[in-house]
Formats: sequence, C-alpha cells, structure tokens
Amino acid sequence: MLISDVSVRRPVLATVMTAGMVVFGLVGYSRLPVRELPNVEYPMVSVSTVLPGASAEVVETEITEFLEEEINGIQGIEFIRSVSKEEVSSITVQFALSRPIDAAAQDVRDRVARARNKLPNEAKEPRVTKIDMDAQAIMWLALHSKSRHPIEIMEYADKILKPRVQTISGVGRVMVGGSNRQAMRVEIDRERLAAYGLTVSGVATALRTENIEIPSGRVEGRWREFVVRTEGEFESPEKFRELIVSYAGNQPVRLGDVAQVRRGYQNERVRARFNGTPTSGLGIVKQSGANTLAVANEVKRVMLEERERLPEGFNLDVAYDQSGFIERSVHEVRQALVLAGVLVLVVIFVFLQSARTTLIPSLAMPSAIIATFGVIYFLGFTINTLTLMALTLVVGVVVDDAIIVLENIYRHMEAGADRIQAAHAATTEIAFAVISTTLTLLAVFVPIAFLSGVVGRFFYEFGISVAVAVAASSFIALTLTPMLCSRFLTVRSTAARAGLFGSLARLFDDLVKQLSDAYERLLDRALDHRALVVGILVAALGMSVLLFTNIGKEFIPADDRGYLVASIKTPEGSTLEYQDRYQRRVEAMLDANPDIRSYFSVVAITRGGPGKVNTGVMFVRLQARPTRKQSTQQVVEDLRAGARSIAGADVAFFVSNALHMGSRSKPVRVAVQHPRLEELSEHSERLRTVIAGMKGLRDVETDLDIDKPQLAVAIERNKAAVLGVSATDIAETLRVLLGSDEVTHYTVGNERYNVIMQLAADDRFSPGDLEAIYVRSRSGELMPLANVVSVTERVGPSAVNHYDRKRSVIIDASLDGTDLGTAVEQIKHVAKSVLPEGFTTALVGQSREYQKGSEGLGFTFVLALVAIYLVLAGQFESFIHPLTIMMALPLAMLGALVGLSALGMTLNVYSFIGIIMLMGLVTKNSILLVDYINVLRTRGVETREAILEAGRTRLRPILMTALSTIFGILPIALGTGAGAETRRPLGVAVVAGMTTSTLLTLVVVPVFYSIIDRARTGLSKTSARRAPAAEATGAVDEETEAARRG
Repeated sequence: MLISDVSVRRPVLATVMTAGMVVFGLVGYSRLPVRELPNVEYPMVSVSTVLPGASAEVVETEITEFLEEEINGIQGIEFIRSVSKEEVSSITVQFALSRPIDAAAQDVRDRVARARNKLPNEAKEPRVTKIDMDAQAIMWLALHSKSRHPIEIMEYADKILKPRVQTISGVGRVMVGGSNRQAMRVEIDRERLAAYGLTVSGVATALRTENIEIPSGRVEGRWREFVVRTEGEFESPEKFRELIVSYAGNQPVRLGDVAQVRRGYQNERVRARFNGTPTSGLGIVKQSGANTLAVANEVKRVMLEERERLPEGFNLDVAYDQSGFIERSVHEVRQALVLAGVLVLVVIFVFLQSARTTLIPSLAMPSAIIATFGVIYFLGFTINTLTLMALTLVVGVVVDDAIIVLENIYRHMEAGADRIQAAHAATTEIAFAVISTTLTLLAVFVPIAFLSGVVGRFFYEFGISVAVAVAASSFIALTLTPMLCSRFLTVRSTAARAGLFGSLARLFDDLVKQLSDAYERLLDRALDHRALVVGILVAALGMSVLLFTNIGKEFIPADDRGYLVASIKTPEGSTLEYQDRYQRRVEAMLDANPDIRSYFSVVAITRGGPGKVNTGVMFVRLQARPTRKQSTQQVVEDLRAGARSIAGADVAFFVSNALHMGSRSKPVRVAVQHPRLEELSEHSERLRTVIAGMKGLRDVETDLDIDKPQLAVAIERNKAAVLGVSATDIAETLRVLLGSDEVTHYTVGNERYNVIMQLAADDRFSPGDLEAIYVRSRSGELMPLANVVSVTERVGPSAVNHYDRKRSVIIDASLDGTDLGTAVEQIKHVAKSVLPEGFTTALVGQSREYQKGSEGLGFTFVLALVAIYLVLAGQFESFIHPLTIMMALPLAMLGALVGLSALGMTLNVYSFIGIIMLMGLVTKNSILLVDYINVLRTRGVETREAILEAGRTRLRPILMTALSTIFGILPIALGTGAGAETRRPLGVAVVAGMTTSTLLTLVVVPVFYSIIDRARTGLSKTSARRAPAAEATGAVDEETEAARRG
C-alpha cells in the first residue's frame, strides 16, 4: 500500500506524522472543559403568568387558553404542556431538537407579547424563560441560623453572599431561594375601616398617591446647580402608619388607625429549613461552557473564606453539590481507561512474549487516544463520562489493527523475509482487511452519532469520539507500525530462551499450538456437518428473539448519586400549619437515619409563582459512599417503610435521573385526555385504581384534585343595581383584601420592596367573614356585602392540566420490582380496556423519552446493519461475502442478551448502544477469516483447504484482537464506582457478546462460506450446462426453419 510503503522508506516522516497528532491532542486535552454529560440544549421554553387571587379555573380560561392559542402556531413544536393552578399559569413548550433554543424562545416571547392585551389588567407580566441544562444550579449553599430572624438570613444571603459569589469566574448567576424577600404588610382592620367610613379602594388610592418619589428637575444658579428630589416615599412601618388616608370631620384618619403595618415577607405562605433550621439557599448557575469542577471548587474556596466572616449565629453549608458526583464519576472512568490500557498491554505481551515487540503495537493506543482529544476539542466537545467511556471502550480496539499488521509482518519474517521486505509485503497483504474493519466500525458508530431525540444528542459525542479514535488507530497501524517493524522487529525462537521466562513462553506456545490443532480438527468436522452448524445459528437467532422479548427494558438505569427527593402532600384545603406539621414529621424521620447527611425542606415551593400550601418537597443529601452503609435505593426503601406510619399525608421518595435535568417526576407518567373535568376525574381515578393494583408499581397518583374547597360569591344583580354597587367594586374589594394586593413599593438603600395590603388574618378566618366586608353604595353609605351577595361552599379543581391543549390528568407511579418498558406496555393495554370512547392517552416525561428512544435505537440498529452490509459489499466487490461475514451478528446478540439477563440487567439506552457497538466489533474476526480465504482462493487453493489454512493462520491474531478488546472493556463491565450503574450494562453487553461471538464465529463463518461457495459453484455449473443445450436447441430450430422454407 502506498502510504505504508512511504512510511517504511521515510521513517522520520512516519514518526513526525504520529508525533504531530499527539501534540495536537495534548493541546486540545489541556483546554477541554470537564462536565458530567455532554452540553445538550433542550429546546424547551416556559411561560409563567401570575393572576393574584384567581382560582385554577379562572387562570385556565383567562390566561392559559389565550397564551396557548397564540403559542400553538409557532413552527417546530412537539408538544405544549400547561398547569393552571391557584394564581399561576405555567406553560411548557417542547420544540423539536433541531430548533435552536434562542430562536424558539424569541418566537415564544413575540407570541406572548401579542396576546398580552387579551389578558386581564390585574395579571402580572408573563415571564418567558429557556429551560437549559446550563441554567440548572450545579450547587446549592444553605445559609441557616437557629437564632436569627428569617428576614435577616435572607438579607445577608442576598446582600452579602450573592454579590461575592457572582464575582467568581465561570459563575453565570446566583439564585436566592427557599425564603422570602421582605415586604411591608398593611393588614386592614375591617371594623375600624367601616367605623371611619372608608373603603378599601380609598386606602389603596392614598397609598399610591402619597408614597411616591418623582424627579423634580433642577435649580440652576450662576455658579452652582442643584438637582431637586421630592422625598415622598416612606421607608419604615412608623412612617407608613402616619400616612393620612382621609379626614373624619377635622381630624385626620391615619393608616395606623385602620390597619396594622409591619415589616414582613413578600410571600408568607412558604417555609424553608436546612436540617430543621430556617434557611435561605443560594443556587450557583455556571456560565455556558464553563468547567463545572473548576467553578464548584472555586465556590467552595470562597465559601470557606465567607464562613470566617459570618456574623454570630449564622452557618453556611453545602446543601447540594453536583460536582462531587461528576468528579468521582470522571475519576472512575479515567481509572478504567488506564486499567484498560494496562490489561491490553498484558494481553499483547503474553502473545508476543517480547517487551520490544509489545511496544510497537502498544504505541498505537496512547497515540490514537490522545489524538482524539485534539479533534473533539475543535468539535466543541467536553471531557465527560460519555466521551471518556467511549475512549475506554476503544482502548482494546485501537490496538487491533496494529496487532494484525505486526502479526502478519512477523509471519512473513518467520517465512524467511527480511524486515523491509516483510513490512512491504505483509502490509500490502493485510491493508485491505485493516481498511475493511475500520470502515465497518465507522459504519456502526457514525449512525450512533446521528441518533434522533434526546438520546441522540447525548450520544453524539460518544459516537464521534469512537469514530475518530478508530480512524486514528487505523492510520497509525498503516504508517507508524510497519515503519517500526521494519526497524526493530525481530524473530526469536522460544526454544533458545532460558530460565523461567523461557519455560513459560514455550508452555504458552505449546498451548496455542494445541488450541490451533484442536480448532483445525473442529473446523474440519464442522465442514462435514454443515446442517448442525446451521441449526446452531438458527437456535442462536431464536434464543436471541426470545431473550429480547422477555428481558426487562427501561430508559436509563438509576445510578447512586447520593441524593434523593421526597414529596409530601396533604389533602386539598389544608392550611400552611397543617402541612408544616407533617413536613416536620418527615424531617424527624430523616434526622433519625444515619446515612442522611443533610436535607433542604421547603413548604409550598414556588415555581414561577405562589406555591401550593398543601405540598412540600425535600432535597436530601446522603453521606459519602465509602461511609454510607446503604445504597441510595436502599435508603429510599427504608424511608418508604417508615412513611407508611404517617397517616393523613401522601409521602413519596424517589431518585432523579441524569438525563432529565434533575427532574423530580416519577418514571412512569401517562396523560389521560378529555374535555370535561368531571368525566376526566371519574375515569382517570378508575384507571389509577387499576394501575395501583398492578404488580411492580407503587405511589400511584393523579394530579387532578377536584376537592379544593371554594367559596362561590354570587352577586344579586337586582339588589346591587338598586343600591348602586357594581360587580367591579365587589370583585376589586375582595381581590385586594383577600388576595394580597401589591399596591405600591418602598426603597431601602438601593433595593425596592413591595407594599402589600390585605385583610387582617382574624377578619378572614371563616367563610362568614366575607359577608361582613363593606362596600360603598351610590349614596355614599357603607353596607356589608351580605346585602348584595350570597356565599356558598363548594369544591373545585386545585389545578387544571393541559397536554397538547387538551384538558388532561397525569397519572404517575414509581417502579417497584418491574422495569419501565413492561410497566408502560401494561398501562397502555389497561388504558384501552378501562377508558371509554372519547378519551385519549399520551406518554409523558421519562415514559415518553423511553418510547421515543426505543424507536430511535431500533432504527439505528437497522441502519447500522445496512451500513455494515453496504460497506462490506463495496470492499469485497460482492453481494454474497458480506452475508457470510454478518453471520457473526446473531451470535454476538445472543451473548449480549445472555450476559445482561444473567446479571439481572435491563435493555436500556446504554446496553442498546453496547449492542450496536458490538455489531461493528464482531465483524472484524469474520473479515480477517473471509479476506484470507479469498486471498488463498485467488492463489488457486481449493475451498476446503483455503478455509482450513485461513483458520490456522488467522486464529492467533483473532484471539489477540478479541482478547485485547474484551480486556479493554472489562473495567467498564466490572466497574463499581460513581456512575457504574449506567456504564456497566454497556460493558457487559460488549464483553459477553464478544466472548460468544469469538468462540462461535471461528466455526460458523467458515461453514457458511463453504455453503455459499458450494451454492455459487452449483449455479455456475448449471449455467454452464444450460448454455450448450441452448446453442444446440437454437441450431435445430434453424435447420427446421430452413427445411420448412425449402
């Protein structure tokens, strides 16, 4: 081959080419950022709108419907999901992955702005945000104190710690959450307000007009000028109390006469604690593309400095740290990479029995791996668990080509050729097989890189990294390896070696010779019993199908990250105090567990607006794995057992998933759709009951509760018209007094805070208090609402969900002994039998991604098979030989499925990627056999003898390459460190598949070659016999025609 011949003739050029690749890779490696997973943009956009005081149904009709209608027309939307709950409309728009997220977000902003004039005036400005992995906090710090007031904690976190952390290089923004900003609370006394003859609107107007600060121009003198500032804003509760809101005769009525004014919270319906003490959290969001580990380490350094400066009574701790798992996971994969390299070197040394000879193919391994870092740097990739795992998996692969080239050169030298001649002849002879195996592997890994959906985005870097490493190793095998062999390779007989090493070498050679003789006899017998071999292949194919249908299936296996999430929900209508009481019971259970390090507990967590007071969530951090007695899943099981004793609240524990951006949703989620809420509630509850009875599922819940207590205020129109009270006055009065209306603001330093007016808590304690609220009639007199309204109690939905603009109920469940694939299929079957006509269902969340991922992986699997066939057909210039080579695939599939089943693993994204990868690896052995059989056939060797000779000759390199691949992947298959739960299925699939395929391919492929060759020979002989007969028939016909004419 030209490039190999040039490299042998010009050794310096060959060395410089490889050295250049290595230098290029080292520069790229030094600049690559580190993160857990590839940087993937989810084209998801959320729209949050707050309508103070509105019920879920009002939010749905007045906010959500209008926004969804406008947004729905945007190009590239996959689905729209919304939740209309008390005071808040939350809409999530999922776009196709091909849509740039910035363009998608801008389109949503434009549509929302267009719909703004259709929304109620009282609605706050809709907030449009991108949902991005880099917008998720990589760390949460907890500032907590037992002795300080929550407002003090919040102020210190917001004013002192936040600015300090924001200056750290790589930090994008800092979120302050878990507690409240301060606000001025004006709590109206209903009786006093009526006694002074005042109305709510009058007090609100006084606050808006008197609490102002307006720029008032300047005063310009001859030599000096002054800016005029009208200081009309109040800064303290005392000044607000002194505000004159009206006059009673000649006496002023001040705000303090009709209301209690105090400094309180913006939202007094939320509570947050860290390990049981009041807290404020600081969420650190890194800049896009920043090194996660570097940012986290710098934040920890700054945190240690700030701890020394904290005022007395304050404590600062880490509540959540994503970097710890990333660091451990990347470290584990790096260790696996090094260990794989060592194991591969051992395998090569055992076969070659010479340190100098071992060094020649071993140079291909670090050279190809390092060169890959340079390419992935310029492609914008990162060092993450998937790219490192890709390189670990190919450690044994990248030396294969070099081993094949070296072994062939060695064989030629044993036959009497000198180094230079052997390098030229052997490389030319083997180059076709090397290129064929490389193209076959590329044909497999390139489709992996272009998988569709979220899986495709995450495994894009994986596929490209493998493809680059394989291509680099092939180049090195055809340039550097023959050059080194032509200069340094020597042939030494083990018979001449003395000592223990010589004895071991001779013993190994004897074993290999015995194995080769045994293999030759086995292959000879197999050629005499072709039907039996065909039966074995058919049986393997049948067993593969059987195992595939019965093996458990899921999207992503759960890994032990040392974190879990707890959710607590009390009945609808529960108060904040009632919910908090149960929250504290769960906290006590967490305190008693020695494997739990800390927890961050929030009641009524806010997500784009006020939270629901009957819900709570806890983010639980476990002890470090070496000091922890139990796995995360075992801790979850213990907590579930303890939660059964908590009656009156629904308590659930689950582990979040890496590919779902820390989503707190359960793995099984299905949406039931129907336009009528009553029927939707009835039939979804029936379906929920059936699902709850299914084996393997637990914590089965729906998100539609229509038992939220409501007070329906019916206006008696005739009375109201006679008395001159408008419906607007009634609704406005109720909204201000009961809905925490933000009437104005005040400034402290450079911070602006809200002034919130509301009826005093004692005056809004029972439903009857509504009728005692006063409004002003046309005559100017005050009258109680009881004169013009009637109040009745009823129940309604706490939230209304839409999926693809249809009303829906989400039924979700946790897995308990079954796999996600089985659960999804069972639920789909049950839904068809339980739900009546007119109802539709759709998978949501992980269940949806599982279904889409399965379809995408199935298509990629077929595409990889087609690509392998086309590449082999082009290389061998035959449509038949590729079929022979691909006979190894069913054997590999069988081994992979047997390995996964035996170890209790599932067929998931990682294991399926391993099987697809396996398709390319196992064809290498077949290519080596078929290629050499063809070479011998062209030399005139009879088919059977060519098959036996190829088996004898290629057995040693096949064993070397197969064992180097298996031992290279073994550290992944046997991994036990951080993230091993997701990586192991991939390694097991490849190791088990390579093992069975190597053992059986050596027999099955040669036998099928002989069968196909015999069939082709038979067809050729038949065609040859038919040709003379056709000529003779044609001659007779011509004679008959001539006689007839004559």
